[in-house]
This record gives sequence, structure tokens and C-alpha cells, in this order.
Amino acid sequence: MTELLLKFASDHTVLIFLLGSFFSGEEVVLAFAFLAGQGFWSGELLYFCVCAGTLCSDIAWFWIGRYSHRKDNFIKRFIDKHKVKIPFQKELSCHPFLLLLVTKFIYGVRIFTIFYVAVEGLSFRKFFIYIIPCIAIIQVLVIGSGWLAGKGSSLFLDIYKDTTMTLAILLGIGIITYTLKRKITKRLLKN
Repeated sequence: MTELLLKFASDHTVLIFLLGSFFSGEEVVLAFAFLAGQGFWSGELLYFCVCAGTLCSDIAWFWIGRYSHRKDNFIKRFIDKHKVKIPFQKELSCHPFLLLLVTKFIYGVRIFTIFYVAVEGLSFRKFFIYIIPCIAIIQVLVIGSGWLAGKGSSLFLDIYKDTTMTLAILLGIGIITYTLKRKITKRLLKN
């Protein structure tokens, strides 16, 4: 079973990276980066595919926010009701690039911020120009930390010999990342 999964992953690497980054968050990208640090995948290929998948995802959320706002006022009412939920929104609302960049680092706010800038009338052209460096910066940090974790663990673990231990480490990294991001976000939203 393990060999079958590894064969599928090596045969469909680009598709896995694109779909993983499109439908999920940093936890999956960290897992991919961990495996890249182990030498299973190319770090450069991972970076470009994850950036492309995240860009497509952010563009989709932008258009969903823009068009669903026009058809149904639900998103606008939701944004008006929860304006306090976007940290730094008042200070950064006149600087969409900084707003998008800062909220990329806060768990659970990325899609909401994209909805916000779409509803508030930021043009798609400006959104596209702003979101590319935001994605590039966050992915360097996420992939870099995952890659370093994978590289460091390769000193005592070989992925091809002990897949169960590797999967356990990946699960642990995902749980720790998720927990830390939730705690940090809760603390930021309280202040």
C-alpha cells in the first residue's frame, strides 16, 4: 500500500501540489515541504506549483466574493457585522497590499480578507498585482520551515525505510501548526 501511494505521488507530483495548495492551507504545504526536505520532491517545483495553486485559489475566492455580493447581500452583511474580526482592518483598509500581506499570516482570515477587498471594490488588476508578492512571501516562509524540518529529520530518519514514522511526524507537524495558528489568531483577535 505504501509503495502504491509513493508511486502515485511521484507520478502525479504537479497535480498533487496544485490541488493540495488550491483546496487546503499551509498544513498541507508544510507536509509537502517536509517531504521535499527529505529529498522526495524538488523544492523549486514545490514552490512554483504551490504558488500557482494558491494564486488560483485566491483568484477564485475573489470572484466568488465579488459576484456573490452582487447577487446576494449575504457577504456584505457578514462583513459589516464582523468588521472587528479582521485585525488591523481600520489601519490597513486604505492599503490593500498591506492588508492582504498581514492577514496571510493570521489563521482563518485569508479568505475573509479576500472577500472584503472584493466587496469593497478593489479592481481585479490591483488584486492580482498585490496578491502575487503576498503569496511569494508566505510560501517562502512556509515551505522553508517545512523543508528545514524535513532536512533536519533526515539525519535520523530515512523516508523510504520508515514511512510510518514519516507520516506520524507529518501528522504531528500539522497538528502543532494548526494549534499554534489558532492560539495566535485568538490572541490577536482579542486585542
